[in-house]
Amino acid sequence: MLHPDAIPPKTRRHLSFDPLIRQIRLRAKQLPDPRDQASCDYSMADAVMSAFALFSLKDPSLLAFEERRNDANMKSIFRIKNVPSDTQMRTMLDPLQPDLLRPLFHDVFTQLQRGKALEPYVFHQGAYLLALDGTGYFSSKKIHCDCCLQKKNSKTGEITYQHQMLGAALVHSDHRQVIPLAPEPIIKQDGDNKNDCERNAGKRLLQKIRAEHPNLKLIVVEDGLASNAPHVRELKRLDMHFLLGAKPDDHEYLFDAVSGAETAGRVTTLRWTRDQKQETVTCEIRFAHDLPLNKSNLDLRVNFLQYTEYGSEGSIHRRFSWV
Repeated sequence: MLHPDAIPPKTRRHLSFDPLIRQIRLRAKQLPDPRDQASCDYSMADAVMSAFALFSLKDPSLLAFEERRNDANMKSIFRIKNVPSDTQMRTMLDPLQPDLLRPLFHDVFTQLQRGKALEPYVFHQGAYLLALDGTGYFSSKKIHCDCCLQKKNSKTGEITYQHQMLGAALVHSDHRQVIPLAPEPIIKQDGDNKNDCERNAGKRLLQKIRAEHPNLKLIVVEDGLASNAPHVRELKRLDMHFLLGAKPDDHEYLFDAVSGAETAGRVTTLRWTRDQKQETVTCEIRFAHDLPLNKSNLDLRVNFLQYTEYGSEGSIHRRFSWV
């Protein structure tokens, strides 16, 4: 069995599984552990690596993962000395602040940079696509903690407790694999009585990403929730390009400006056709420069991009718009 802290063979440097797992464990050993070490049967590093193994192996629950506690192969692969029980794992990991785990993600990212594994993900003029989106990972009407978001049913008054996070990953249309960065929790902040929101989490996350990667060229891709003036100003301040969803109902002034630009001959339109399921589909791209995002922020100028697919009879099959 491979010792958890053993140095991997020189023939498998940087990007192979063993060195990356070893790097994660070395960083996990630096996490704070307030327990009396003399009476501990399980180290913090073992708890972190066990949790990592649980998600890597796609076990449906902590209880299901417990069946692997005596699996020597699993412990060797993930460099685990002793696998904690599900209760012990929760007790050890729940108090950890999420930001303490950011260096684990950063270490792996650095190895990918050093090994030139990021180069195939360059999307345009040296910049990478950074996709951001929110997701939920816990919901209960009974179990909750001080950090839970609360959603109250307006009719019954019943409260649902939730944990959510904002995920971030480098993506590329030519690659199925994505490169995740450390996520940002959407939880009640210390001393705050109000729910956190995806917008606030986005601001925190982008600031942390820019601090960790000051020279990384990024094109941030987000849905329509992000195409608001404060967020766009923050992206510009952080020197990040962006591609944000925009819908007519949410950006009426912008779409009126697009119509005005088209009348003035300031909209570029490209069209082509392709065959799809025994039908000829017409694809159209419309692009306009230097338009106001909304009526309240006339000084905030953006570019507009729209993609539409038309059926053989001119009906709209799909349409997407971005700023």
